[in-house]
Amino acid sequence: MDDTDDTDDSTPARGSGDADEGAEGAEGAEEVGLRRSSMATTAYPRRPHTPGVRVSPAAHRATVVHVRLPTPSPAGPVDAPANLPALLRRLQVDPQPRLTWYGPNDERVELTGRMLITWVAKTAHLLAEEADVVPGSRVLVRLGADWRAPVFWLAAGYLGALVLHRAQDSPPDVDVLGQDEVLGSPDAARRSTAVLVVVPHQAVAAPLAGLPPGCVDYGGEVSGFPDTLPAPGPRVSLDLPSGVRARVLVGPDGAPDRVLATWAAGGSVVLHTGLEAEALARVAAQERTNP
Repeated sequence: MDDTDDTDDSTPARGSGDADEGAEGAEGAEEVGLRRSSMATTAYPRRPHTPGVRVSPAAHRATVVHVRLPTPSPAGPVDAPANLPALLRRLQVDPQPRLTWYGPNDERVELTGRMLITWVAKTAHLLAEEADVVPGSRVLVRLGADWRAPVFWLAAGYLGALVLHRAQDSPPDVDVLGQDEVLGSPDAARRSTAVLVVVPHQAVAAPLAGLPPGCVDYGGEVSGFPDTLPAPGPRVSLDLPSGVRARVLVGPDGAPDRVLATWAAGGSVVLHTGLEAEALARVAAQERTNP
């Protein structure tokens, strides 16, 4: 497929302010943020400039609103984007849920396409400015099935970096990993030749204390970066397996290409960190995923 695309690759993604529109009521509002049960939504106070978090009208009082389930996508095919910037441009104007994540302790995060690209934009700026990622950089993402893993895949790939999903013989330029990997082995972190980008447990961006010198505190810094996408790296054709325009359930062993292929086909991903059979069946029914 021809990679040439005359559309401006730096088209701004809508910022976190767009996610606030209609946040005062459940009806007609975008359902983005953290949820704590399958029957109700618990809203938490917003941290400054943090995208994708539902705002409670009373900052310190939990409120319950009904969960709006997305309408299943039609089964018809859509034209696949030619390259990664084209995929991101499609997602950044998409108001439908495109990434839903189930984590430990009944955590649930849901991002529309628009909010997903807000996170990707902030993360791309952080990688470029704090970790010196440029086209050709090797970026290792070791976050398992955390919802921020695909955010890093998209952000690094958009900048033209080579995204690695497992350790290689040669060390990466940037190593994206969870806080336990660093705080549990600070000496190993100090010896690392890669720039370490440390991601906290909390789904909401929050600063980490006690990081070794030289580490990039993702939770503490990402909120301060722009919501608009930076200039993209070289445009490379997307070489993905066939995707489906549906809601696809992806577990911790799911291939990254399956996630990207689903989005390229116009579908939505429900990602989980590993659920027991009963919980998995409940999530599949609630989220209306494809078998």
